[in-house]
Amino acid sequence: MKTGEAVRWERLTKGSNNALRSDRPNLFYPVYVDPEHGRIAKVGDPVPLNVDRKTVPEEPGLVTVWPLSMTGVEKRWQCSADTFQSLVDQGMAKVGSYDRKNDRWSILYLNRGQRERIERDEIRVTGQDPNGVLELEMNERPLRAAMTIWNRSSHNAGYYGSGILSALLPDRKFPFPKSLYAVEDSLRLAVGDKPDALVIDFFAGSGTTAHALARLNREDDGRRRSILVTNNEVSVAEAKALREQGFSPGDPAWEDLGICRHITIPRMRAAVTGISSTGNPLKGEYKFGQVFPMSDGLDENVEFFDLTYEDAAMVSLGRRFEAIAPLLWMKAGTKGVRIDKISDRGWEVLDDATYGVLFNTSNWPSFVEAVVKRKSEALPLSHLFIVTDSPVEFQQIAGRIDQGIELVRLYADYLRTFEINTPRRNRSVGDGWRRPAVPRQRDNEQTSVP
Repeated sequence: MKTGEAVRWERLTKGSNNALRSDRPNLFYPVYVDPEHGRIAKVGDPVPLNVDRKTVPEEPGLVTVWPLSMTGVEKRWQCSADTFQSLVDQGMAKVGSYDRKNDRWSILYLNRGQRERIERDEIRVTGQDPNGVLELEMNERPLRAAMTIWNRSSHNAGYYGSGILSALLPDRKFPFPKSLYAVEDSLRLAVGDKPDALVIDFFAGSGTTAHALARLNREDDGRRRSILVTNNEVSVAEAKALREQGFSPGDPAWEDLGICRHITIPRMRAAVTGISSTGNPLKGEYKFGQVFPMSDGLDENVEFFDLTYEDAAMVSLGRRFEAIAPLLWMKAGTKGVRIDKISDRGWEVLDDATYGVLFNTSNWPSFVEAVVKRKSEALPLSHLFIVTDSPVEFQQIAGRIDQGIELVRLYADYLRTFEINTPRRNRSVGDGWRRPAVPRQRDNEQTSVP
């Protein structure tokens, strides 16, 4: 951790898709901003669920800020009005940037993890700005080499591997899961000073890596991401029993008992939502690091995909775009919304996405114009995908686009990356081609609590 490193302030709006006003009405209240001085002037009282927010009186000279999504859906704040007022009084809350396009102010605050780091002197208070907001700086933390052998009670796999998994999945068993806290400590050692790290686990097992990374994010308000890869195999005993019943791999009865569908996915759903596999709020609390009820869940987004094989010819003709859509989203950093279908205008550049796709190159002028107009501090464009077999055409379009955006030519080179490099052929549709492997979202299944 470097001295002088910027301290992260959290958005007060609860970001998860299911963090709605109706879930916690007492966390829906107005915050009044003085636009001239850029300060929080007043914190209003919670508004009952049956009261239209538009009936709440405005304050003269102030702007009323509500916890709304980009599409106007009523969300909720992260903390109660009393708690937030206390944070304002202590200089631990402030007005963020002003979004001119959507005429919105953002409200920021120091979450519990950051406040605890101030108490531990990991964050130093250097002063206050004219609005009384704390000016902060990271203190340097000495680096220490990790010991070869760790002997910590928190690393007990029985209590904090099997025990935690039993709380999440009381109706299921999994042999020898790792201690959640042992994996969390390992991740802290590797990416503790990298709040935007990407962690890839090719042997996901029960999903401990993603679970531990989510807890690490909560601790320091990080935005680390993880990609877990696993097959869906069943145990030797289960395979024998299933075969005796006449089932084979691929049958629903067989696949439903596979490690991915039976353990990994339900575990992550339970950890994020705070609801067990049996549909009840999780019991108990996390014991080490940040201590909080497991039923609180974790502020993460999780999506599940199956790796399938698609007809390259159908994909290149644009008839299977939805099958490769997750690839583009992952290539662009798995941030923001995903572009899942081909637009009638021949291109797509969504405000809440980090990338754009040009499907019909004859419509490139309007596409380039949309890219130029699309400006978002919170979620800037990082990638543009251009569908063309012509390198010349690709370069001509690329020359009209800001060089700070990564450009990728689709189908002619990008899709080839995902072909199976063997002579295997799909005999049901003829010879002579190899199928690209692409992830497909599992039955539109998504768990979102960002």
